Amino acid sequence: MYYYFRKLDNLADPYVEQAHQKAHQAGLAGFVEWSLEAQPYNVVNSQTCFCSTGGAYYFPPSSSHLKRAKSTLKNIKILGVVDRFDESLVVAEFFLRFIYRDLDLSYVRQNSANPSRLDLPERLNDMKIQCGDALFGEITRLNKFDEELWQCANQELDRRISHIPRFEQKLQSFRKRCEIW
Repeated sequence: MYYYFRKLDNLADPYVEQAHQKAHQAGLAGFVEWSLEAQPYNVVNSQTCFCSTGGAYYFPPSSSHLKRAKSTLKNIKILGVVDRFDESLVVAEFFLRFIYRDLDLSYVRQNSANPSRLDLPERLNDMKIQCGDALFGEITRLNKFDEELWQCANQELDRRISHIPRFEQKLQSFRKRCEIW
């Protein structure tokens, strides 16, 4: 979100303008601190809230919310794991092709706000360096349900992939279709 708001040009919404200013003025640590106060629904177990309550955030989610969110993930038709986006779309194409014969989910990359090509552990380490141990520890603690939900989503995606013959070939073909755009 930090990189997204730094890059954003359309500032018509007052909240978006405020987030844009914070991202530019406060650095990552300041932006995270501001977000915890101003928009906790976006930075505290937001995926758990979305998958269990449709995004309503009136209080922090509980373990029952996490259980409901995990159930949602296991039953959802199209499961999207952001850091495995291409794999998620190949799975969706494979299983939905029986309903939508000509389904093509290839895309042109957009909204790639973080210029870094680091993988998730490297990005988290970079965030820890920029935010410091205390703030990083706090944001990690406040997102323990989302981390568990992310692990569940990856397991479910792996399960679905295991049912697709020649998955790696399909993934390579999908990525070539994306390059054509």
